[in-house]
Amino acid sequence: MAYLNVQAFARAQGKIEGVRGTAETVMTRWLTTLGPISVTVDQPRDDEPETTRSLAATRDTTLGKQSSTLRVEARLSYEEAIWWNNLALKGASLTGTTTGSTPPGYTYTINPVDTADDLATATIKVGDSATCYVYRRCAVNTMTVTCNPDAGGNPTWRMTADLIGIFVGTGTFDSPADITRTIVTAYPSALFLDSGAGLIGASAVAGWRNFSYTVNNNLEEKHFGDTGLTAAPDFGRGYRMVTGEYSVEHTNDTTWATMRANAPVKIRMQKTGANIGATPTADYRYRVDIPQGKLNSPSNSYMGNNLVYTYTWVAEKPAATAEILTETVIAAATVTA
Repeated sequence: MAYLNVQAFARAQGKIEGVRGTAETVMTRWLTTLGPISVTVDQPRDDEPETTRSLAATRDTTLGKQSSTLRVEARLSYEEAIWWNNLALKGASLTGTTTGSTPPGYTYTINPVDTADDLATATIKVGDSATCYVYRRCAVNTMTVTCNPDAGGNPTWRMTADLIGIFVGTGTFDSPADITRTIVTAYPSALFLDSGAGLIGASAVAGWRNFSYTVNNNLEEKHFGDTGLTAAPDFGRGYRMVTGEYSVEHTNDTTWATMRANAPVKIRMQKTGANIGATPTADYRYRVDIPQGKLNSPSNSYMGNNLVYTYTWVAEKPAATAEILTETVIAAATVTA
C-alpha cells in the first residue's frame, strides 16, 4: 500500500471554540499553511535512578503533566488574517461593517482591550491521510507578521504563530468547504511614520526595505494538582507586548533624531489590494496601526551599496484606544469561525 504519511498529504483544519477549552466536534475551515503545522507534545518522564541494590537504575517510571505547542507559518490572506487576529488580539470579531459600495465591501476592525481576557481559542486537527490528531484550546501566544519584498525576501506578507493547546487524541478529518483566500502581496505596500501630534497615515516612509510586527500575549499554561495529565481549560496571561521593526535607506538624521528625543510616533503598515466595489470605492485592505510608539536605537548595515538603518520599536498604550488596531476590508460580510 502506498505511504500516506508524506508531506504532500499533510493537512490541518480548525474552528473557533464556542466555549474556551471545550473541543469543537466538526471543523469549519481548512488551515492553509507553508508546510505542515509543527507540533511538540512535552510530557516529561520521571526516570531518575532509585537505590534498589542493583545496577538497574530505573524501573516503573511515570509520566508527568502534558503540554502541547503548535507552530504555524502561512502566507497571509485578507480573509484568514481576520480569523488569526481573533486568536491573537480579540475574539468575537467575525462580522464586518458594509462599506456601502457596489458590490459591497466589508470592514473588520479589531481593537483589543486591556481590561479583559477575550482572546478566541480554536480546536485544531493536524495530521495527514493516515492519522489525525486533535488539539483543543489552541491559543496564540505569539504572532509575527512580516512584509519583506526586498531581493531575497518574499513576494507576499507572511505570518508565523506559536500556539499553546491541549492534546485530545486521535480523530477524523471533516470536509469543510475551502476558504476564499485573497493573498496579501508584498509590493507595493505602505509604511507610514508620523509624529505623536500628527495624523496617522499622513507621512509615507520612502525607501523602506522591510517591516514586521509581533504580538506577544505572554500566555501561561495552568497545571493543577487536582486534575489529570492535561493542562487546565483556561490559561494565565501576562502583559501583552506589541513590538516591531523596519529597515529604511538612511538619507538624513530625522528619524534617529526623533528616537534620541524619545518622541512618540504613530506607525501604520498597510497593503491596499484589488478593487471590490465603487461609489464609494472599496478595495481589499490590510491595515495595522500603532497609535503611539517609541523608536529604539537603530543598527546599520549595507544592503548592496546602500546604507540601511533598522529601527525596532515598542507600542505604548495610548489614553483613548488600544496599542494596536487592525482593519481589514474583504468582500464577505462574515468570516467562518
